[in-house]
Amino acid sequence: MTSLIVSLNLAGCLLSFIGAGFVIICYLLLPMKRHFRHVLILNLAVADCLNALDMTISGFYLVPGKIELKAGPACTANGFIAQLTVQATDCSIFTIAVITVYTITRSRNLNPLKSRWTWTTILLVTAGTWILPLVTSFLALGKNWCWLVEDPSWVRYALTHGWRLVFILVEIILYTYLHLYLRNHYQQLSAIIASQGTAHITIDVNVAARFAPIINPVSQTPQPSIGSAEKLKISWKKIFSRHQTDPSNNTGLEKHHPRHKSIQKVLLLNAYPLGYIILWIPGIANRLVEASGHSSKITQTLQASTQFVGLANALTYGWNEGIAQQLKDKYGWKPRK
Repeated sequence: MTSLIVSLNLAGCLLSFIGAGFVIICYLLLPMKRHFRHVLILNLAVADCLNALDMTISGFYLVPGKIELKAGPACTANGFIAQLTVQATDCSIFTIAVITVYTITRSRNLNPLKSRWTWTTILLVTAGTWILPLVTSFLALGKNWCWLVEDPSWVRYALTHGWRLVFILVEIILYTYLHLYLRNHYQQLSAIIASQGTAHITIDVNVAARFAPIINPVSQTPQPSIGSAEKLKISWKKIFSRHQTDPSNNTGLEKHHPRHKSIQKVLLLNAYPLGYIILWIPGIANRLVEASGHSSKITQTLQASTQFVGLANALTYGWNEGIAQQLKDKYGWKPRK
């Protein structure tokens, strides 16, 4: 069973290293996008890649099953890098969640989701993402850190697991709030559209200020109003969808609204925290079992899913950003004219 656990973890680490490395290579080969989400994604990819590489090296060391980890400089370095990078992934996901929700819910301009950050903002966000991992990693060195310290057990929770549980709880709260906010947002947007054909609708001034009238670019005349049965609706599927428009809505008015389109871009980030939380559920379950003073081979085996976080993030990046098409457009064979 131990050999199976090590092999599963090694497979996840190796695939995550390849996936995260591919993301970094894409940022080197393809034109750097100006939207701020790419700063967050690149931070996440670097953390994933370094963590997966560190875990892969130790995994190949353990796979034979006859070699045990021994305290020493190599083991300490491996544990330090593991602590630094795995918590950097936690912090990167948390930063994505916080900035996504803050940007969407706290902006009041028509097109508030600015596509470019200043270098000062980029450096501050990057430093804020890595400061906690650096602090806890150096603190762990003072505890003779070597891989995972089992005794005393509270060290792991104080330096790693506890922070992760808090982050995940806050992320769930944030996305619940985002769901409620977007549902209300699209209902208000629907009311604004409908008001173009209704003279007696009263709309809050602050709400109206967020939405410009949606005008047909050809005729420059107001579009027909829509009835209450056709009002836009928001669902969890919409929040985590690559394409945020509602296929049941045939009017197509809302997708042309500047604020709606800018929100769509930011919502592409939502898949990263979602996949992260799902893949960490078995790991959290195993931590809870261990905290109770017991052990379970089943949860120990299932927690190998946590090593696939880097791969999941890479697949999300490739899907959301249409990387295959971008690579094909830049490097693909083109027929002669």
